[in-house]
Amino acid sequence: MKPAYLRRIRRKPAASNDNPVFRKEGQTENTFFGETAPGAFFQPTATIQRKCAKCEDEDKQAHELTHVVQQSKGAQGSKSVQRKDAKPAKPKQPVVVCDRSVVAAVRQEAFLKAQVTMFRLRGVHPNLGAYQQREAYNLARRTISRSLSLDQTIDIIEKMVTVLSSNERVECGPEIDACSDWNAYVVGNRPPMHTCNKFFDLSHDEQVKTILHEAAHAVGIGEPGKEAYIFGFDCSNPTLGSFDTADSWAYFVLCASHTT
Repeated sequence: MKPAYLRRIRRKPAASNDNPVFRKEGQTENTFFGETAPGAFFQPTATIQRKCAKCEDEDKQAHELTHVVQQSKGAQGSKSVQRKDAKPAKPKQPVVVCDRSVVAAVRQEAFLKAQVTMFRLRGVHPNLGAYQQREAYNLARRTISRSLSLDQTIDIIEKMVTVLSSNERVECGPEIDACSDWNAYVVGNRPPMHTCNKFFDLSHDEQVKTILHEAAHAVGIGEPGKEAYIFGFDCSNPTLGSFDTADSWAYFVLCASHTT
C-alpha cells in the first residue's frame, strides 16, 4: 500500500491584525528599535492637550492685554492733542493806521509854534523883545496859572520844543484800549508820543493842537492815566486852566504864537 500523501494547500494568509488598516485604537506596534510605542503616536496625549489649552488661555489673555495697552496709548495721545488744541489763541492786534507824511507835517508846525512862543518869552526880538515877553507872560498867567513864574513858563516851553524837534519822537500806534477815547497818548509822561487811528480823522489844526497837548504830557505835565480838557477855548478871552493840565499849555502855545 502506497503511503498516502497529504496535499498541502497554500492558503493566502489572513489579514493580520498588525496591518495598520486593522489596528485597533490603543494597540501597540513594534518600532524600529524593537520597542513598543503608543498606537496613536501622532495624537497628543491628555496631558499635552491640557497644556495646550492652558497656553491658549494665556495667549488670549496676552492678546487682550495688548488691546488694553494700545487703547491706553491711544487715549494718552488724544489727551495730548486736546491739550495742544486747548492752548488759547493769541488775540489779534488792531490794525494801526499811519501816514508818516502827515505826522511829519503836523510835528513840524507844532515845533515852530512852540519855538516862536519860546522866543517871545525870552524877549529875543531886537525891537519888540520886551513887549513880546510881557505879553506872552501875561497870557501864560491868564491861561495856565496866575501864580506861574516866567522862569517856570520858559522851562516848560523849552522842553516842549526839544520833544517836538524830531519826527522820531512821534510814533504811530500801538492801538491801545484808551484809543477809543483818545486821539494820541504818551506812556509814563515821557516821549515818544503815540498817535491813535482817530488822530488821522482830525482836521490839520486839531492834529497840531493834539501834538502840542501830548508834548506837554511828555515833559511831565499831568498825571499818567488822568486827563482834563478845555472846550471852546478863545485866545481873546482865554479860559484859566491849571499848571497840570496839558490842554492849558497847548492853548497857550497856539495863542502866544499868533500874537504880534
